[in-house]
Amino acid sequence: MNFNCYGLFLNPMRSSNSKLPLKNPHDSQLRVLYLDGSMKFGGAVKSLSLMLSALKNVSPIIITCQDKEIIDKWFNKFRVFRFKRFFSYVSRNRLEHWLRMNISSSFTSRLILLSFSLFSKIESMIITIRVICIAKYFKIDLMHLNTGFKTLNGLSAARILKIPCVVHLRGFFLGNRKTIVRTMHQAAKVIGVSNAVSKSVYQYGMVNDKIITVYDSVDMVAFEKAVIERLKTRHEVGLKESDVATGIFGRIVPWKGQLEFTYAALQAIKVNQKIKVVIVGDESDGLEDYFNKIKDVIYRSGYQDHFILTGYKEDVEELFAAMDIVVHASIEPEPFGMVVIEAMAASKPVIATNAGGPSEIINSMVEGILVPPGDIKEMTAAILELVNDSAKRESMGRRGHAKVRTQYTNQIISSKIEKVYQDLMCHTMRETQA
Repeated sequence: MNFNCYGLFLNPMRSSNSKLPLKNPHDSQLRVLYLDGSMKFGGAVKSLSLMLSALKNVSPIIITCQDKEIIDKWFNKFRVFRFKRFFSYVSRNRLEHWLRMNISSSFTSRLILLSFSLFSKIESMIITIRVICIAKYFKIDLMHLNTGFKTLNGLSAARILKIPCVVHLRGFFLGNRKTIVRTMHQAAKVIGVSNAVSKSVYQYGMVNDKIITVYDSVDMVAFEKAVIERLKTRHEVGLKESDVATGIFGRIVPWKGQLEFTYAALQAIKVNQKIKVVIVGDESDGLEDYFNKIKDVIYRSGYQDHFILTGYKEDVEELFAAMDIVVHASIEPEPFGMVVIEAMAASKPVIATNAGGPSEIINSMVEGILVPPGDIKEMTAAILELVNDSAKRESMGRRGHAKVRTQYTNQIISSKIEKVYQDLMCHTMRETQA
């Protein structure tokens, strides 16, 4: 394929590895095209970056919708193509909100949304063409969709190119549309980030041997370095050495349970005044009202001096190290729970809700304490149990750290991903020769 003929489609956003050659028949490196459709920074981007950093026998090329700043930080070692989407789910949500606030005519609103859908389909077709052009030019062996079945039309592109496609499912599969259920069978392999996620695909008829669970990884080096800065970080945040810091990390959205955690923390503070609560995160996806409600509960409680709101933080390793206890309070099943293994990597005991991924990671009363989702009373009791027993906190923290080192490091997880690729390519080769 002539590169110049496809200049419109092959213009990389960033290419720190610009000397990457075309596929050599004798090249032992597998050419994998990674598609990431996430619009904002989160666990999907972080997990992909960590995974790629430890792959030994893969030459990766990445297509992402992330901004330049995120690309420069997390994918600076790789060839990256940025697809800026104008008609995404984020822009549609904003449009729907604007219509509700400003347009009284339901007919006008439907007409505008119909136009949005039409332009979205046109944009989708263009994206498919670009993916195909990039894959053909670099002679890609395999495609890996980092954010589910619908990621940048990767399944359609892989089917046209007749190359295998791996779908990394980072959330529960809700097959409420027949087209999605039918499309999912085009995947050569589905990687669920927990057994709970894998089961959510299996129940819609996916062949069992097409599904495998591979947990996400954590950068142990970064967390072990952060421990050195613990006292400095605590001072910067406003924590005294005598404070028992109880932190919650993540996007501040209702299903993450920060409000329930706030109620539980307030009940615990009334019993033990040593507790300081650290909320790391900010409003996300326009849900400012939810965060405002949490702030209102805090300020009306009379215990606002016990709370520290850090706002959004991209680098959280130091903050994890500064905590004494980490709480993961999701009121709905969590697909995996990156916060859980990050806290364990920082040698912190974790209080988590017993649904989805965290229940697979934590052995209750060993590395932490599991509580029922949304149960404020049980969460309060768990917080007080750990606040009042420093030996138990340290013991759980050590066990959690040891577990992460043996099960969730970059090297361990990346080797499992490479095994998936190798098995898939061998199977594809046998089918081709048959």
